[in-house]
Amino acid sequence: MTRVRIGVIGLGRITQLMHLPHLHDMDDRFSLAGVCDVALPLARLMADRYGATLATTDHRELLSAGLDAVLIAVPVPPEDIVADALAAGAHVFVEKPMAWTPPQARRLIDAAAASDRVLMVGFMKRYDPAYRLFRDFVAELGGVRGGVVRCVLGPNDLFLRDLLSLAPAEGVDPDVERAGHDAAAARFSEAIGGAPDELRSAYRGLLFLASHDLSVLRGVVGSPCEVTSTSVWGGGRWLTTTLRYESFSLTYTMGGLAFRHFEECVELYGDAQTLRLSFPSPFLKHAPTIVTREYQDHERTVQERSVASYREAFHLELEHFHECIVEGRTPETPPSDAAADIDLMVAIIRAAATRQPRPVGG
Repeated sequence: MTRVRIGVIGLGRITQLMHLPHLHDMDDRFSLAGVCDVALPLARLMADRYGATLATTDHRELLSAGLDAVLIAVPVPPEDIVADALAAGAHVFVEKPMAWTPPQARRLIDAAAASDRVLMVGFMKRYDPAYRLFRDFVAELGGVRGGVVRCVLGPNDLFLRDLLSLAPAEGVDPDVERAGHDAAAARFSEAIGGAPDELRSAYRGLLFLASHDLSVLRGVVGSPCEVTSTSVWGGGRWLTTTLRYESFSLTYTMGGLAFRHFEECVELYGDAQTLRLSFPSPFLKHAPTIVTREYQDHERTVQERSVASYREAFHLELEHFHECIVEGRTPETPPSDAAADIDLMVAIIRAAATRQPRPVGG
C-alpha cells in the first residue's frame, strides 16, 4: 500500500485525542514527517511521541519538507495555511471550518482546482456508518414532511478530563496570539459586517459546532431554499433557526450548557415513519451512533434501534483521504459542500440581524 508522507498543523485536543493516534495506527498508509503548532514545546512533545523528525512553529517550514499531504486543525482562520499547502503541491485535509467566510471558501475552491490536489474537509460524521444507514432510510422515506435538529452541549473539558491528559499549548508568542485574534475579527467583519457581539458569538458557534449538523443535513436532504427565521439569545450561546426546503421545513437549535451533557440528533418525519440519528460525543472513541426508526406494523407501533458499526468515524475519514490521494477518488466531503454550508451560516445570522427571511446564498 502506498504510504503518504504527511505533516500535521495544529496540535490541539482533537489532534491529540484522534488524528495523531489514528495516523500512527495507520502506518501502512501514512508516514508522519513533521508537526507544527504555535507552541514549540507542544510541537516537540508530539514529534517525540509519534516519531516525527520535524517540529516547528512555522507551517511554511513544514511545507518545505517535501510533504505529500498535510492535516490542518487550527482554532484560527485556516485559509492562508490551506492555500499555502495547496501551492506547495500538498494534498490537504482541513478540519471544519474550512473557511470562515464565503469569499475565503471560494478562494480555496479555486486554489484546489488550480493545484490539482485533493482538498477534503473534516466532517467525520459523514463517514460514520450510522450516517450512511440513516441516509439510506431517508431515501426510502417517500418524502420528508418536517424535522427537528438539535445540538445542545456542555463544556468539552468535562468529557476530556476523563479521557486524555491534554498537553498544554505553552510558550506561544504573544504577537502570534494577537495575529490570530485579529484574523478572526477580520473574518467576522467580512462575513457578517458590523453585527453585535452576540451574533458574532453565534456565528462562531455555527462554524465550530453547527457545521457538522448542517453538513449531515446537506448529505441527506440537500440544500435549503431559505432561512425563514432565526432567534439568538444567551450571549450567542443559544440559537434557533427555521430552514425551508422545497416541500418541508425544519428547525435547528444550537445551545450551550454548564454541565456534562451531549445531545446531537437529527429527526426527520415522513408520512409512514420517523427517523432519528443520535450522535455520541466525538471524544468518546468507538461509542456508537444510533439510528432509530418508528413505524406502524398492522396493530403495532414499532421502534427499531440500529447500531450500524463500532468503527471510529475519525479513522474512516482518514482512510478515505488516503484513497482520494492514491486512487484519485473525489472526497465525499468536498470544499464545495463546505462553502455552501458557510453561505447558509451567513444567511442564518442575517435572518437574526434583520428579523426577515433570507434566501440561502443571497
